[in-house]
Amino acid sequence: MIIYDILFLILFYFSLNQIIFASSGDKHYLYRACLNHCKQINCSTSLGLQDFHKKQTFFEYIFQWSCQDECSYQCMWKTVDDMQVNGHSIEQFH
Repeated sequence: MIIYDILFLILFYFSLNQIIFASSGDKHYLYRACLNHCKQINCSTSLGLQDFHKKQTFFEYIFQWSCQDECSYQCMWKTVDDMQVNGHSIEQFH
C-alpha cells in the first residue's frame, strides 16, 4: 500500500511540474500579446471562424486543427522572427 502512495506522490509532483512550468516562449510578452489579439480577432466572432474554416485544408480539418492552434502557430513564428531580428536567443515554445 505504501508503494502506491509513493507512486501517486511522484506522479502528482510531475503533473504539477507540467502545469506550473510553461515554456519560456509561451510566456514571452510578444507571443502573449499576439495570441490574445489573434484569438480575439479570428476565433471569437462568427465571421472570423467562417474565414478560418474556409481557409482550412483537408488535413487540418481531419487532424482537428483549431483556430486557436493556428493562432498559436502563427504567433510562435512571429515571435521567433522578432527574436532573430533583435539578436535574442530563440526560446522554446509549448
